[in-house]
Amino acid sequence: GSTVKINSTTPGSTPNDTVTLGTIVVKGTAETTAVTITASAKATASSTVIGINNNTIGITDVNGATDKAGTITDVSVSNVTALTITDNALTKLSVTGGSGNIIIDNSGLTTPTNKTLGLTINGQTGGTLDDADIYTTLNITTTGANSTLANNTFGAVTALNVDGSKVLTYTSTAGLTKLATVTVSGSAGLKADLSGATVTGVDASATSGTMTVTIDATKATYKGGAGADTVTVSGNVSKALSLGAGNDAFVLGNKTVTAAVTGGDGTDTLSIEAGTAATASADSKFAGLVSGFESLVLLSLTNQTVDLAVLGNYTNVYASGGNGATLANFVSGGTLNLTGAGTAYTLSNTAFTGGANDVVNITLTDGSGAGVSFAANGITASGVETINITTVDSQAVPTNPVDSLTLVGDSAKTITVSGNAGLNLTATDTALTSLDATGITKGGFTFTSGILTAAATIKGSLLGGDTIDAAAATKAVTITAYAGTNTITGSSTVGSTLTGGTGIDTITGGAAKDVIIGGGGKDVITGGGGADSITISGSGATFKNAALNDSGTNTSTSVQVNELTSTFDIVTGVVAGSKFQLFTNTATVNLTASNLAGTNDVVNFARGSYDAGAGIFSFAANGADTALTYDTTVGGVGAYETVILVGYVAASTTAIDGSGLITFA
Repeated sequence: GSTVKINSTTPGSTPNDTVTLGTIVVKGTAETTAVTITASAKATASSTVIGINNNTIGITDVNGATDKAGTITDVSVSNVTALTITDNALTKLSVTGGSGNIIIDNSGLTTPTNKTLGLTINGQTGGTLDDADIYTTLNITTTGANSTLANNTFGAVTALNVDGSKVLTYTSTAGLTKLATVTVSGSAGLKADLSGATVTGVDASATSGTMTVTIDATKATYKGGAGADTVTVSGNVSKALSLGAGNDAFVLGNKTVTAAVTGGDGTDTLSIEAGTAATASADSKFAGLVSGFESLVLLSLTNQTVDLAVLGNYTNVYASGGNGATLANFVSGGTLNLTGAGTAYTLSNTAFTGGANDVVNITLTDGSGAGVSFAANGITASGVETINITTVDSQAVPTNPVDSLTLVGDSAKTITVSGNAGLNLTATDTALTSLDATGITKGGFTFTSGILTAAATIKGSLLGGDTIDAAAATKAVTITAYAGTNTITGSSTVGSTLTGGTGIDTITGGAAKDVIIGGGGKDVITGGGGADSITISGSGATFKNAALNDSGTNTSTSVQVNELTSTFDIVTGVVAGSKFQLFTNTATVNLTASNLAGTNDVVNFARGSYDAGAGIFSFAANGADTALTYDTTVGGVGAYETVILVGYVAASTTAIDGSGLITFA
C-alpha cells in the first residue's frame, strides 16, 4: 500500500493578511491505503499574525462508489472545515482542529464487511459526524484538547466506546437511533444526552474523567467511575444507578425511585424538587433506596416541610426561594446554602432545645452581582447558640455585592461572618454576646442589634464601610471597626466601648459613660450623655456635645483651684486642626481664663493639670491640660458644662464660628 501526504500552508503571506486555504480533493488508486492531510491552524489576522481560513477536504477511495472493497483504511486530517470521505474500507480516522461536518459515505458494498470505526479526535469544535448507517461500533479516543460534535448520525451504531484523556461533548445524540450501550474509560469524559429510547446502559466505571449525562432510568443503568459524574434522569428510576467515586451529582427532579441509587465515595449531591422531597421524607422508603449522598439541593422550594433525617440524614442543603419552608431535623453543624432570594425558613430540631453548643452554618452564594436577598421574614433557628455566615460572590470577576439576611430568635450567642461579599444583617436576638465580621474581606457590614441582655463584643469587617448600631442594647457593648468609612452607635442607655477604624468614622455614644477611640481619619464623634472618655486621632477630627448635659455641669467658683471631673467628658488627642462642636452657639472665646468658673456667654480655656487617677483637674497657669467650660444657656441665666482636654493648651489662633464650632490651633 501507499500513503498520500499533503501539507497546506500559507507561503508568501504577510501579517494583517487573511488567507483562505484551497480545497483539497484526493482520489486514491488501487494502491492507496492511507491519507494524511495537514493544514495550517485557523488564525485571526493581526499586526504580527497571518489570518487563516481553513479549507474543505474530499477523499475518495478508488472503489468508494462501487460494490468492490475499498483500499483506504486510514485517514488523518488536521485543521479543516468540512471533511467528506467516500470509502467503504475506512477503519481509522483522526481529526485535529476541525470545525465542520465529517461525512463518511461507506455505502458501496452490498454486504458491508467493515462495521467498526476508530475515531481519534482532538480539538474538534463542531459539525456532525455522519455515515451511511453502516458502522455498528464507534470507538472514540479523545486527546490533545476537548472536542464537540453537533450530532452523530450513525444510525446503525449500537455500541459507543469513548477512551482517552479529554472531554467529548455531544450537542445532540438524536442521530444515534439504535445506540444501546455507552462505555467510557481512561481519563476521558463525556457530556451528552443519552436518554434515547434504545439505550440500556452507560458504564463509566473505568474512567477518572468528568461525566455529564442525561439517561432514561426506566431503561438504562448507570455505573460511574472515579471522576466527577453529573447524572440527570429524564424519567422515573426503575434501574440501578451507581455514581462511583468522586464528587458526583444526581439530578432526580420530580421523578420517583423504585431502584437503588448510590452516590459512592466522595461528596455527592442529590437535586430534587422540594415537593417530591417533602413527600419522600414522610417515611423511610426513599432513604432505603437513595443512599451515599451528603448534600441536598431542593428545587422550587416554597413552603414545604422536608424532614432531612428521614430523607437521608442530609447535613448540607442548597436552596433558593422559600416563603415558609421548614427543614426539620436540621443537625447541629449542618449548612444551609442560600443561592437566591427568599423570605422565610425554619430550621428545627428537638435536640436544639436541650443543647448548649448547637451550630448552624449559613452560606449566601450569588454569581449575578446582585447579592442574595433574604431579609423579609428571615431564618428561624430556635435553640441554636452559634451561627456562622459565609458570603460568596461567585462571579468570575467578583464585584463584592452586599447580601441581606434576617435572623429570627433569641438563642444565638455567637455570630461570625466571613466571605468576599458584604452583608446587611438584621438580628433581633437578645442573647448575643459576640458578633465577629472580620472575615468579610470586601463589601462592608451593616448590623442593628436587638435589645441585648448581656454584654456583647461586635467586630466590623476587615476593610470597613460598616454601619453598626447597638443603640437598643441594655448591657455594655464593645464595638470595633478596622478600616474604611464606618458609622458606629453604642448603647443609648449603658456605657459602651467604641473604636473606629483607620478611615473616616461617625461614632455616637449614649447616655452613660462611654469609651470612644477614633482610630484615625477625620472622625466625627458624639459622646452623648455621661462622662465619656474620648480619644481623637489627628488633625480634622471633630467631637461634639450634641445635647444639653452631654458633659458634666461645672459649678466651680472663681476662687476654686481644683474641681472634680467625674461627670466631665475627657478628651485626648486634640491637636491643631481638631474641632469641637458646642451644644450652643457661644461666640466669645477666652483662651486665658484665670480660674475654673464659667462665664456667661463665653467659652473659657483654663490651663491646669488633669489627674486621671484622682479624677481631679487643678488650675495651673503653666499646666499641660485644659478645662474648656462653655455657657449652655447663651443669653439666659448661666449654666455651664466642662470638657477636659488632655495634653492640649489653646494657641492664640484657636477660633469659634457662629454655630459654636471651635477649631483648635
